[in-house]
Amino acid sequence: ISGMLRIADLLETRSTGSTAALVEGATGVGLAWADVAAQADRWEAARLPGPVGLALADPVAMAANFVAALRAGVLVAPLDPAAPAGDHAARIAELGLRAVVVEAGTDAPTGVEVWTAGRRDLHLAGGTAGPARALPESPAGARLIMASSGTTGTPKIIPVTESQLLDTAAGVAGHLELDPDDRGYSPLPLFHINGLVVGVLSALVAGSTIVLERQFSRRSFWATVEQRRATWLNL
Repeated sequence: ISGMLRIADLLETRSTGSTAALVEGATGVGLAWADVAAQADRWEAARLPGPVGLALADPVAMAANFVAALRAGVLVAPLDPAAPAGDHAARIAELGLRAVVVEAGTDAPTGVEVWTAGRRDLHLAGGTAGPARALPESPAGARLIMASSGTTGTPKIIPVTESQLLDTAAGVAGHLELDPDDRGYSPLPLFHINGLVVGVLSALVAGSTIVLERQFSRRSFWATVEQRRATWLNL
């Protein structure tokens, strides 16, 4: 069944409710799946040249734009928004990124088309799209590219398809028996695969809520778990 799932179908189904689905732990404020669907409409209208890097510090905006890009069929690469400019330049070259999405007011990378995005907006800020290049061994339907850590050699480009992402998310949701009443708490960074798939996409599959953080804090952890009424934790 999980192999038949599609981001577009899931968002359409989940968009009928107004309950917050992506919530920032520190503030308790977030977006419903309907808001994410509206952001996906903006992505589809914008027609960004992929692959596109996502470097957003706001975890709700990062999650919303990640799901929106997937529904729009844009190949995306999550980037650490706090990384130095030199690291971003290296990742842009390594992954062959043609555009990068950042928050308004942040330093824009060079050599790519630059867009700014928040939770409910997407705007072209300038720059020129880099040249398109073929990804090595990229399967048809690839929607996400990441680079391995390089701890055992040269970092490798890893393309992941929509069905692979949703198969994993459905496995998590099924194993934990998640339903729309569940509220997950995932303080993991959203430029890593775990936070995006085990956290965000499993919540989309289940039609439930996921609480996200800008960064993990051991001092506020238990207070946030209690305040946001978390029923499961992604750690």
